[in-house]
Amino acid sequence: MRHCGNSIAPAPFVSTRSPRGAALLRMAGAAATLAIASFATVENDAARWGSFRGPRCVLGACLGPSACPGCGLVRSVASFVHGEVSRALWFHPGGIAVALLLVFSFALDACSIARPDLVLWARRSRIRALRIAMMTVLLGYVARLCAPVAFLPLQP
Repeated sequence: MRHCGNSIAPAPFVSTRSPRGAALLRMAGAAATLAIASFATVENDAARWGSFRGPRCVLGACLGPSACPGCGLVRSVASFVHGEVSRALWFHPGGIAVALLLVFSFALDACSIARPDLVLWARRSRIRALRIAMMTVLLGYVARLCAPVAFLPLQP
């Protein structure tokens, strides 16, 4: 227990102030994201989890799917997790980079927990990987703008 003013509040399960606690939370987030993607049913218009439909993009709905740099990322990541690489590329070329970033981040955090001397190296590597993934998402967006016919929805 810890004191919060005049009352006593329970201590958090994992402290995000320590590098190990922050790494555990990032690992849990990456693992949960990949698990949710693995349970998705990918359709041409959306990813679905049972009767729940995936998120709708307001920008894509108003201006068309080629106007939004992120449209298709959820379907792309879910398709990649299912092993459908060509379909993942079709939905959004940057989705593969996002899925690989999640796996890479999980592995980096596992290394930094096992060997605390690698925390600084893991932080630098994660920042580099995030930059590469963001550039890939943006390049995928540019590719969708330049060749919109190639990224039309797949036929079932």
